[in-house]
Amino acid sequence: MLPFTDDGVEIAREFSDGLTDETMLQLGRLEGRGVDIVARSSSFAFRGGACLARDIGATLRADYLLEGSVRRQGERARIAENLRFCEAGATAPALPAVSRHEPSGRHAKYLGLKQWGWYIDQMPLWKLHLATGDAVRVLEIGAFDGVSANMMLDEIFTHPQTQLVAIDPYLPDSTTPEVSSGTRETFRRNVEIGGHRTQVKLLQSRVLLESLMKATGVGGTPPPRRSELIGGPGS
Repeated sequence: MLPFTDDGVEIAREFSDGLTDETMLQLGRLEGRGVDIVARSSSFAFRGGACLARDIGATLRADYLLEGSVRRQGERARIAENLRFCEAGATAPALPAVSRHEPSGRHAKYLGLKQWGWYIDQMPLWKLHLATGDAVRVLEIGAFDGVSANMMLDEIFTHPQTQLVAIDPYLPDSTTPEVSSGTRETFRRNVEIGGHRTQVKLLQSRVLLESLMKATGVGGTPPPRRSELIGGPGS
């Protein structure tokens, strides 16, 4: 894992280094399952260098390099990642398989159910680390069509007294062109289909969302201690 490149601004460097460290931490959970991570001190020695992938791989004794970049675009950050095979002209060894969660028949009822998204690729990890039978309070940032909210209540936070608040301004832009005037209605219908009407509250507010992002972001103010989990698997 090579350090993420950035704009060279101090705060961007802090963010990119933190993102690199967090990515290495998460990848480290795969050690013992066919994935070994090179130590941070070794990989960070190649920060900003112009070495070829095969040379870095030979030095670190690595088969693959995961590299990325962080670029600021106004109030947003654009993050790109690239997995490269180190040995030119050779066939890359197979990567270990990652388990996927295939929605069962009871989930096929939801409008807009997709074969991609966090509830396909990340559900096993969410269930492993977050699943609880206790009543909790969940804040979902990015509600979209409501499938993710219902899947969380079906699979992860299963207590009937769990409360989920979802916030979404429902404003289409270049990153969410699929949002339309009917997306909020789809959310409401999915909540009814899932039988979670008394557990879910939807707030359509851009001002509230921006205030929450400032409170939990760069400004340094800690998030309000009103939710056991704050997540953003939606749009």
